[in-house]
Amino acid sequence: MSATAFMLRFTLPNPDMQTTIVGTLPPEHSHENIATGTRGPLPPVGYHEAQRRLAAARVALSEAAGAGLGA
Repeated sequence: MSATAFMLRFTLPNPDMQTTIVGTLPPEHSHENIATGTRGPLPPVGYHEAQRRLAAARVALSEAAGAGLGA
């Protein structure tokens, strides 16, 4: 699965996301994105793992900002 396909399948069904903006230039990318969108969400294991990693990244960024390391 491409990174774009992963992100689409993660964001489109996510109830915390109000809008997903996808930009592309080549028409074949648009066709791929539409096909990906029709495949539905990620499998639950992949979706939950992505949520776990994003939560860990938020903590790390918050800690770095609190330590004056910037974000």
